[in-house]
Amino acid sequence: MATSPDSQILKTIRRLGLVRASDLMAHGISRGRLYRLLRNGLVERQARGIYTFGAHLKWTWAIALGYIASIWVHFLVNGALFDGMPVP
Repeated sequence: MATSPDSQILKTIRRLGLVRASDLMAHGISRGRLYRLLRNGLVERQARGIYTFGAHLKWTWAIALGYIASIWVHFLVNGALFDGMPVP
């Protein structure tokens, strides 16, 4: 579980989105504390020196499902405009 200082760090990362280690150092967050959050799975490393808050990824399935559903509705509503596509 995240301690109070770690919660402040996570709040900063959430607010900034993708952050560099140097950005966090400018906010007074040491690399050691960042690496501890990384080890505990609270922060994800996207590339060398670039980190993000990983909890937003738990909704990826819902976003993908909504995207697929929107395409299906588009074809359902506008199917008559496409050649050779019957309207259900």
